[in-house]
This record gives sequence, structure tokens and C-alpha cells, in this order.
Amino acid sequence: MRSLWGCAIDARRCARRSIRESVWRTDRRMRIVSVRGHRIRLLDTGRARSVVLLAADAPVVLEHYASLIDILGEHRRVIALEMPGFGFSFPSPAYRFTLGEQVDVVLGLLDVLGVERAHLAFTCVNALVACAVARTAPARIERLTVGQLPGVEEYRAWARRIDISLAGLRLLATPGLGQAIMACAPGKIAGKWFDAVSGKRADSKALAAVSQQVYRRGGVFCLAALNQSLLDVSPDQVGPVGVPTTIVWGAADRSHRNTDRRSSLSIAPRAAFHELHELGHCFDVEDPARAAQLILAADP
Repeated sequence: MRSLWGCAIDARRCARRSIRESVWRTDRRMRIVSVRGHRIRLLDTGRARSVVLLAADAPVVLEHYASLIDILGEHRRVIALEMPGFGFSFPSPAYRFTLGEQVDVVLGLLDVLGVERAHLAFTCVNALVACAVARTAPARIERLTVGQLPGVEEYRAWARRIDISLAGLRLLATPGLGQAIMACAPGKIAGKWFDAVSGKRADSKALAAVSQQVYRRGGVFCLAALNQSLLDVSPDQVGPVGVPTTIVWGAADRSHRNTDRRSSLSIAPRAAFHELHELGHCFDVEDPARAAQLILAADP
């Protein structure tokens, strides 16, 4: 088990933050809820009995999801959250960004909101969390729609590839050093990320500007903590999942050009599999209408 003292730095730094409601509430449907001692920013449309739960894949923030939420909200109750340590969601000081803790956050949120079962539509690292939730509490999950989700070994290789390297040292994976980089330059990292992973038709500068506005106002981007805590995830924690699953890949995502996309079937062997060749890593933000179509089509 790798050292999590760097994750502790991030948790304590975030836990001390106090942000005015006028700053974090950019939509009247947003609120902050307490889940297991964490302060979670979410948007809840509050309509319909069937629930789709979205989790922003940082540096994506809730504001990026406005169009997707509006489309889905015509048919489902949509709840979208930022996980602890990202955007305006702040963890408790004891949080260490582990997979088990993230599963606990999702299940705790369902409990707080009185949701018995939900369709989870998560991407990237959050997709690993969604699969782990389905493994832990399958009765709470109607379906999964997961994107940019490689198998566990492929995920580890990808995390190493996207790290910032200096003289062979992987900076984000290094406790303390990774935290310092992300605390000092979240906006710059977000800009480079969107430039690197977006499809050709996406406006990466506009996508980055939305995240950068959140960071300027006191939001957080604890990517190093996530990197450090999740590289020890084992395959049996996330799969195989037994709930109905749809796997989606934005195939224009250059960060995954060396990834075996079919490795995701090791987690969900019976999943429906879709590749969107013109879209990138954030396909649900780049083309919310297409993403909504896939999410809604998955429901019975």
C-alpha cells in the first residue's frame, strides 16, 4: 500500500476552506450537502422517480454539465455531483481519496437524498468508482453507463503515461510534490488537459475557462491525491460487475491512444460497447445530446 500522507495534506487543506454561497451556487438547483462529514456540491433537478447520477470527471466541473442535465432532466431526475477534493466539494480532514472512501461517498449521497436505486453515468476514474459501487451494493444500482474506462492494468499504465515526468520522476505520483503542483497551478493543468484530450470539434480553450473560473473562486483540483491513492486498486474491487452496463469511449482522446479500449470488458464482460470516433475524453461535455441519447437508450 503506497503512502497516503500526501493525500492527507490535500484533505486537510480542502477541509479548511469556506466559500460563500454566492460563489459556488451558479444554478438555483445547486446545493451543498453533508455526506459522511464531507461537503458535497451537487445539482438536483428533483423531478421524476427514475434517477441518473452524474459525477464530474475533473477538471470537468458541474457548470460543464448544464446542457447534459437539461436534456436528461426532461426524462429523468438528474443528480450531478463533484467528488470530494474537486470543484467546490471539500472532504473531511480524515479523507484519503481511496476507492473504498469514494464508494462510501456515493452510497452515502444516495442515502442522504433518499434515493433507493440509481443509474450511474460516470467517466474515467469515476467510472472505476461506479463499478466498485456496483460490486459493493448491486441492489442500489439500476445500470451503469461508464466512459473512458480501461481495465485495471491498462488504467495503471495510462496513469503513468499522463503524469508529469522530470528526470524519470513521476511528479503527480510523488506525495507532497504532486500536491504542491496541483495547489499552485490547477488552472494551467486543466488547460493542458483539455488541449490534450479533446476531440477536434471541441473548443478546449472554452472548456478550460469554465474550470479555471471555479479554481480562481476557490475550487480545488486534487489530481495528485487521486493518482496516489488509486494506483493500488485491484481488479476484484471493480469487477466483474453484474448489473446491466454500457461502455462508451471517446476514441479521439489522445491520452488513450495507446490504451486497449476493449480491456474495459474485463470489468463488465457483457456490456454494450460504443466508440465515438469524433469525440474525446469528455465526450459527455463535448456532445451532451449524443451522451444523453446513450444514457437514455440504456434504460428499459
